[in-house]
Amino acid sequence: MTLTAAIFIFISVFMHATWNILSKATKPSTVFYSIMNIVAGIIWIPFFFDCLPIFQKAPPEFYGLLIGSVLLNVIYMYGLAHGYKHGDISMIYPLVRSLPVVMVAVFTLCAGVGKPFGFLTLCGMVIITAGCIIMPFASFRNISFKSLNGLALVFVFIGAVGSTG
Repeated sequence: MTLTAAIFIFISVFMHATWNILSKATKPSTVFYSIMNIVAGIIWIPFFFDCLPIFQKAPPEFYGLLIGSVLLNVIYMYGLAHGYKHGDISMIYPLVRSLPVVMVAVFTLCAGVGKPFGFLTLCGMVIITAGCIIMPFASFRNISFKSLNGLALVFVFIGAVGSTG
């Protein structure tokens, strides 16, 4: 790994940790996440201008995918922000991040996209999802989903759909 790649990974980890600390310290809202995304967009502006000639040569399908990606990110952030309002961040975030593993599998199987999954692939998906679900608990005896009310689960699903997309 190059030094530049290592630096970018470190910056990314730092920014992600900072974002989660801010999320936990404040009452997250759609406005909060909009501001966070605007700040991220401002950070990316110099890279965008550096790549402007490449963007100008991109096919029209690229711009449709770009707009779709932005809209799905808005859905993800909306689900996350409102999930945090109705549940604990230590439960909401792992669920929103792990459900897309299963949702992608279900979507690709139902849509007939790609090759069928092998046994080890399915086992990996189950392990990742189970790990994210039990991660917030100190021990197996403490596993309880009482903090997840129906509304929190609705927003978990909305956030997971946005992330899956």
